[in-house]
Amino acid sequence: VVESLDAPADSPGNCVFVKAVYENSVVAGFSSLGERGKPSEVVVAEAVNAFNSFNSSALAVDEHAGDQLLLLSALAKGKTVIALAETKHVSTNLSVLKAFLGERVVESRAVVGGVVLAIDGVGLENKLL
Repeated sequence: VVESLDAPADSPGNCVFVKAVYENSVVAGFSSLGERGKPSEVVVAEAVNAFNSFNSSALAVDEHAGDQLLLLSALAKGKTVIALAETKHVSTNLSVLKAFLGERVVESRAVVGGVVLAIDGVGLENKLL
């Protein structure tokens, strides 16, 4: 479904947002912002290329959500296995988690577009509520 919206904005620029909805209510989003001198075709291509890259990968979540899920996985009870993009944010957060959790965090193997991690969480969810 393609939808074009005119939204009020303080900028004369444009924006393209691609919303991907998968089974089990999994949603991912990809966007690109226009700027002076940047053709609309380039704005569209950036968002579509980001979607195509994610869609052809074996990743569980988009690159902007991956680093945020690491801390939640470490705090949860039990083991979390997740495929994430190898971004600077993921690498930094992974280093911090390994410093605190040591062998509870295992990089098991590379997958198309990222890495699979297994995190044995510390089970703090009941203590936080």
